[in-house]
Amino acid sequence: MEAAVAALEAELRIQRLSVAADPPTVARFFGSAPPAAPARPCPVRLAVLGRDHGRLDSAGGPVEISPRHAEILTLLAWNRDGLSADRLSLLLTDQTNAVDNLRAEMVRLRGVLEQTSPRIGIASRPYRLETSVELDAQRVLASLERGAHRVALGAYRGPALPSSTAPGIVQIRAEISARLWQAMLSDASAELLLEYAPHRRGHLRR
Repeated sequence: MEAAVAALEAELRIQRLSVAADPPTVARFFGSAPPAAPARPCPVRLAVLGRDHGRLDSAGGPVEISPRHAEILTLLAWNRDGLSADRLSLLLTDQTNAVDNLRAEMVRLRGVLEQTSPRIGIASRPYRLETSVELDAQRVLASLERGAHRVALGAYRGPALPSSTAPGIVQIRAEISARLWQAMLSDASAELLLEYAPHRRGHLRR
């Protein structure tokens, strides 16, 4: 009897040592490795700084869009809660029949997006982006808010849609320029101010 107990204790000690040397894993409990987490979708990015044609970057690759479509997407990305047809048309132009022209342009824009960037949807009443679009102009401002002035300046490629005369785009350009200038004056080093100087001269000439 004592021999049997001793043998059982020895077997238990061996099992404990085996577990310590080879701890249990999820695969041992379930028979296979756990499923991999689903891959996060590639974000949709819109580049408008220093360029007249917008560029959409997504999983399907870069797509260049017309200046008017770039203006619309920029204004919707800037105003994430959406814009009424009247308000959006005023931000695009002061011409008559602006709302009717906007609706026709929206039909064309949705057709372009369906072929080139189907992940981007535009809802109505109000017009708003159904998919998050990362706007390069907003990334510059986000870097400034974090105090990352060098990162902000490195991401700043120039004014947003520089040839655009749409009132809303003019306002966005002015806001970015003012906030950059204020940040450079208040916190930037002398070296960074020298790097920013060519951008500032370009703004003053406009």
